[in-house]
Amino acid sequence: NIKECIVIQNADNLGTVKSLNNAISKSKGELIFTLAGDDCFADNLVLSEWSKAFEDTSADIMVAFCEEYDFSMTRRIGIRPYEKQAEILKTKSARELFELYIQEFFVPGCCIARTKEFVKKYGPHDERFRLIEDAPMILKIWSQNGVINFWDRVAIKHRTGGVSSSENISVPYENDLKNIFELVIKPNSNNPKRDKKRYFRY
Repeated sequence: NIKECIVIQNADNLGTVKSLNNAISKSKGELIFTLAGDDCFADNLVLSEWSKAFEDTSADIMVAFCEEYDFSMTRRIGIRPYEKQAEILKTKSARELFELYIQEFFVPGCCIARTKEFVKKYGPHDERFRLIEDAPMILKIWSQNGVINFWDRVAIKHRTGGVSSSENISVPYENDLKNIFELVIKPNSNNPKRDKKRYFRY
């Protein structure tokens, strides 16, 4: 059912955030699903069923489960978010989620889908960051009392061992992690001193 495919090739490596913003700006559909190079959709029904979930709930952003696999994509390691975290996503307020997320990034960025209306409402990803697009966006939503709906289904199979894994974190990625506190958490925190300790401990 693919009607059009656009390949965007940058002369220089712009990083994840700018590249994703560029792609989203050129997208024409009402729903935006992203897929990283190390990931695949869980099955052939994900896109149609996820689209229906958006229609049924009138959500403008939604997160689902992802299954994590080893580098060969043959051995299943586990699932994210954990069941307890999924329950938190369904029941806690935006402020509670903001404060919990500072202590652990429990929303898998590879399992986020959104509408074009969401992009109009919240704007593009924050280009003050180079590689991390999901955490600043999630913190921004919850700091503004926004809602992230949860789709109770595995949507993505994710290969571990990429640039966000602890053993492979690069200097640009580490800089993004440090700047998340200064640029997003600190300005929206009710207790910056406490939250700085919580965040950097994580």
